Amino acid sequence: MSYRKSPQVRYLPTQINANLRRALQLLGYRQSEWLLSIARQTIQDAKARFGPDLFFALNPDETAVMAAITTGAAELQQIIDETGIMQPRIDAILAQLVESGHLRKVKRGRTAGQRGAQVDLWLVVEK
Repeated sequence: MSYRKSPQVRYLPTQINANLRRALQLLGYRQSEWLLSIARQTIQDAKARFGPDLFFALNPDETAVMAAITTGAAELQQIIDETGIMQPRIDAILAQLVESGHLRKVKRGRTAGQRGAQVDLWLVVEK
């Protein structure tokens, strides 16, 4: 079985996909070459707009999470309540923000009555 390693456009509506294939044929492009050129141009445009490190720039959901934490929401449930974003998405956003160096995760005990209970807190890293 042979697998293609070139990039492909998938999951477009049938008519759009057929028109795209034909347009690329008429223009003399291979789909993979065209897709790579579009990808490179999109990356260049984003770098021009957001700076050379695209992983340090924040998208709207990440900005909302950072704003919630900055205003005092350090626990997961507080962040969910303030942003209105569902927990699986919040978990992914928090992981991305920790990886990019915007946040750091610490474990803290809650109260003396809950011995051994620890909760994750997220703190903004000052740069």
